Amino acid sequence: MKDSMPGCLSRSSRLPATMNECATCIPAFCQSRQLQADVIAKDATARGIDISPATPTALAFIIHSTSLVMAREAALGMTEGHDEVRSLLEGLLEKFA
Repeated sequence: MKDSMPGCLSRSSRLPATMNECATCIPAFCQSRQLQADVIAKDATARGIDISPATPTALAFIIHSTSLVMAREAALGMTEGHDEVRSLLEGLLEKFA
C-alpha cells in the first residue's frame, strides 16, 4: 500500500530525514516556548493574575497549538467549535490587557 501522506507527514520515506530536520530545530522551538512562558509568568506576576491551575509553559503551549490547529482546520473548512475556543482564549488573554 502506497503511503498517501504528503511531504513531512509521510511515515515511510521521510521519517529519517524528518527526524534529522527536527533534531536541528527542536532547540529553537524549546527556546521559543521558554521565552513565551517567561513573558507570561512575568506579566501575570506583575498584574497579580492567578493563572492556576495552569502554568506559564502550559498556557504558551495551549495558545500556540490552538492557533495552529484552528488555522489548519479553517483551511479545510472545519470551523465547528472555533468561536467557542476563540472566546475562551480571548477571555483569558483579556486578563493580561
